[in-house]
Amino acid sequence: MNSQPIYMYAANAQLLAKLVERHARFVIVGGFAVQFYLPERQPDDLDLLIDPVVTNTNLVVDAVNSGALQNYSFEPAALAKRNIQWPVKNYYYVDILTPDEATEFECVWATSVETEVAYQPSPIRVRVAGISTLIAMLSSSEDEKHKRDIELLGKLDDVHKQKV
Repeated sequence: MNSQPIYMYAANAQLLAKLVERHARFVIVGGFAVQFYLPERQPDDLDLLIDPVVTNTNLVVDAVNSGALQNYSFEPAALAKRNIQWPVKNYYYVDILTPDEATEFECVWATSVETEVAYQPSPIRVRVAGISTLIAMLSSSEDEKHKRDIELLGKLDDVHKQKV
């Protein structure tokens, strides 16, 4: 497993710092999470799975809109629903996601791994989805890169289970 900090586009790291500062609950999923386990994987945008409770969605929308070059008009209550994707792409390069019907945020949180994102003046402590969670989330995709991610993550998951 990668013990180095995660490096990303500065504005995205800035958003993570704002989310952490507000104590918003989120887990990194998608390409950056896969890269955490498989450093050769090149991620695209940053995917964040958020806890879809209204108190948290208020924190998320506030963090997105604080300091950005524009206000992203999105009602926090809309993020309190399942299977929402909010693309935040003008200043940041992020997709904010809520769990689908088959995913419980608390389970994702409980099986996630804490790591650091490189940021100045100091790294940001964040959570990255666990291998089994990533495999489950990617399993509905027909995208070839996701099929490859599942195959490689599956091998890592098997090795991890053998060590436990």
